[in-house]
Amino acid sequence: MTRLVLLLALLAAAPAHAQLSRLAPVDEGAADASFVAFRSRLLAAAAARDTAAVLSAFAPEATISFGATASGAEGVREVWFNSEYEREEDLWPALARTISMGSAAEGGVITTPYLFGRFPEDLDPFEHVLIVGEEVRVRNAPTLAGGVLTSLTHTIVPTAYEDSDRTRADGYTWVPVRLANGQRGWVADTFVWSPIGLRAGFEKRGSTWKILFFVEGD
Repeated sequence: MTRLVLLLALLAAAPAHAQLSRLAPVDEGAADASFVAFRSRLLAAAAARDTAAVLSAFAPEATISFGATASGAEGVREVWFNSEYEREEDLWPALARTISMGSAAEGGVITTPYLFGRFPEDLDPFEHVLIVGEEVRVRNAPTLAGGVLTSLTHTIVPTAYEDSDRTRADGYTWVPVRLANGQRGWVADTFVWSPIGLRAGFEKRGSTWKILFFVEGD
């Protein structure tokens, strides 16, 4: 009986083995030439920091925040051009990255990144992230000097936060993740995207595409 109790205690203390899922990138919006052209113009406007061109792409009723903010272009100004909001990056790189990461199409609406429209329903979006890229290194410490535990390609992994430990080092914010063998590793934030992170939705109005939402969180 004593041995059984000890064995059960050891099993309970062992790190749980995580289930990892692959989510290969798709770009379903690319099937519509008009959307491809619109996205290219929007990317060019973001690169040029052309405020007027970018704001004109938002539908008047576009959702910019789940908080009490205005909608459409006014909402963008309130959320992204307001010093009261603390953000890690400004609008231009955030928008460019969001709309450059593939797309999913459903019911006449195209969403970017593709992760938002194709995330598995049986996984908790608050406790998982997608490793974006090929052969992305997972390290044993939140630094470029950390040893490489493994490499992952377009893989959904559980997060492994302990006391909100987001560590900044070597120019990156390091995200703790749980590997299939139960090990805890760290990935540079450049290669990580959350299903509740920034995402955008687009709908065609006549001959013109409009942004329906550009939000994060839930």
